[in-house]
Amino acid sequence: MRLLLSDFKIFSSIKWEIIVTFFFRGDHPDYPIRIDGPDGVRPVHARYALTCAGLHSDRVSALTGCDPEPKIVPFRGEYLLLDPEKAK
Repeated sequence: MRLLLSDFKIFSSIKWEIIVTFFFRGDHPDYPIRIDGPDGVRPVHARYALTCAGLHSDRVSALTGCDPEPKIVPFRGEYLLLDPEKAK
């Protein structure tokens, strides 16, 4: 991961932990993506956008206008450890 991150930094800047409210197709020829945040926050213009949102990935995908499927459906699961003899 460190190698990929350092390679990425050569060509771009990285914004960590920003709040995104919407992605728009902008009118700038070099930076066609406009990423908006909460009111009062200056929008970010980009050529490419890579999002990493964990359990919120489906929500962020919908903000970009991409297909919202598959959806992330968190649930509380229970796991049981079976006796190896009874598992046969």
